Amino acid sequence: MCIRDRYRSYKGVLYTKNGKKLITVPRKYTAKTVKVKKGTTKIADSAFSFCTNIKKVILPDTVKVIEQNAFVRCSLNYIRMPRKLKELGGTAFRSSALKKITVYGKVELNETFTGCKKLKTVVLKEGVKELGEYVFIHCPKLRSVTVPKSVKGLVCIYDNIFYYRGLKCNLSKLTIKTPKNSEMYRYRKFWKKRYKIKVKVIK
Repeated sequence: MCIRDRYRSYKGVLYTKNGKKLITVPRKYTAKTVKVKKGTTKIADSAFSFCTNIKKVILPDTVKVIEQNAFVRCSLNYIRMPRKLKELGGTAFRSSALKKITVYGKVELNETFTGCKKLKTVVLKEGVKELGEYVFIHCPKLRSVTVPKSVKGLVCIYDNIFYYRGLKCNLSKLTIKTPKNSEMYRYRKFWKKRYKIKVKVIK
């Protein structure tokens, strides 16, 4: 089968022929903003990795899956995330230039933001299921993380979310925002005693 029968280019970005999966963006892509085509359901592994010019990415709500390493070392500082995401691959944004992000959908986070040195604000919306190990390590500018009550399973890994072998946030300047009935709030004394992290109650 000819390559042209399997893939197609749309505004310089490579998709599968049916347009459902974004395969790759050229590393030297010159546009600063990328609007992913409507109808796209999946962002491939390493699709935006090492793109040095892109600053903003707009994902349509049709996107359900973002595979691992999708934005590794991408220069983007803002991304509009889809509202009903089902899968967010591990290390999806590792070492990217993100400054803020809002995550929707029933997803699990695992090493997702490791090494995001410019990341300041993360808002996790109700529905996000889990914070795995090493999610926010080596994020020195992180100041605010909003955690909904839907996040579970912190009991075994809460010591590795923000800190691991010297790779850590500036923890004394970090505020966790969470509902009073959340699992994250239940560990507020640990956060304060161990790392001096402030916990703020939200509705």
